[in-house]
Amino acid sequence: MRLVARSPQKHFFIPNKTTFDAYICKMNFIDIYYSYTAYAMCSDDNPLQGETQAFAMDIGKLDLNLLKVLDALLKDRSVSKAAQRLNLSQPAMSHALNRLREQLNDPLMVRGHHGMDPTPYAESLIEPLSKILSLIERDILRQDPFDPQLTERAFTIGVDTHLANTFIPPLVLSVIKNAPHSSVHGRLLPSDFQHRPHLEGGIDLAIGTASNNPIKLAREFLFRDEICGIVRRGHPRYKRKISLKELANNFEHIGYYVKGERTTIIDDLLADHGLQRHCPVTVSDLQGLNEILLYSDLILVGAVKQVLATIDRFGIALPYHIIRLPDVVTERYASNVSMYWRPQDSDDPAQRWLRDYVRDIGSTINSTRVDL
Repeated sequence: MRLVARSPQKHFFIPNKTTFDAYICKMNFIDIYYSYTAYAMCSDDNPLQGETQAFAMDIGKLDLNLLKVLDALLKDRSVSKAAQRLNLSQPAMSHALNRLREQLNDPLMVRGHHGMDPTPYAESLIEPLSKILSLIERDILRQDPFDPQLTERAFTIGVDTHLANTFIPPLVLSVIKNAPHSSVHGRLLPSDFQHRPHLEGGIDLAIGTASNNPIKLAREFLFRDEICGIVRRGHPRYKRKISLKELANNFEHIGYYVKGERTTIIDDLLADHGLQRHCPVTVSDLQGLNEILLYSDLILVGAVKQVLATIDRFGIALPYHIIRLPDVVTERYASNVSMYWRPQDSDDPAQRWLRDYVRDIGSTINSTRVDL
């Protein structure tokens, strides 16, 4: 049996009713899939417009399971990880990919620098495939709507190293409180995240500062942060704004080095100007900083909203002064914090629920009072 999508009617016909009944389970899906594809191919913004207005495919050779395989491969960009997602063996996943390649007459996934990359044709299927699978799950399989109180879903969240202390604790607490049967897994994003073409490691949602990221991810801006100095009120050398030379020579510092770091952007900037700061105290997280700042004349240089929001979360109040640094610091190191996710997950109700909590945390951080 063959299905033919025709333009301009934007429909297809089934010549053999008996054969259709034999494939009714697949047909429900394929009917929707090819109707959508036929419509897309006839739309004005379709890149194939003018080249082809009709196509044919043997639906007896294509089933829903294979398209679920393709969806998993497009999300994970890895045969082994996609196999884990669908609870398949790696050989079974490889076999399914080969069947897809044969039926769709396209390599679909090819070796890249960071795993497997989709071909242009496979890339074009991401959005329609996600919409069709969501429609099938909702309207044909009639899956129950997402209920955070009942879900056993595992959420994997990737966070930029410098944002981990700020986002992970409140996000984890929110999820386990409101979705008690779910699980949350935090991952540090790789340092070259802004150059990666997709989310890796099964990450559902990323929180980072890759403002110039060329990757094709959905993105939502959360807040903008600046690098400033933080000192206790009454500090003898407090000024509203200081130079790099004053920062290096007039203050002793708390060095905030997350695990694995040997220098920070401030160390590098000072070195570019032939300067070096003295750090008699170094820390790898923000807990306990309140007392250190309150009872010493040390200065902490960091992303001011993130630092203060984290300190406030510990239930303590810090009488602080904020010291503005030279404009070159703001121009070079001010950060736009955003959350990123796969476009095909935009309508996933569980992911929308998770993004709501991230958005709330971002709003809280953004509302942190910073007296400059």
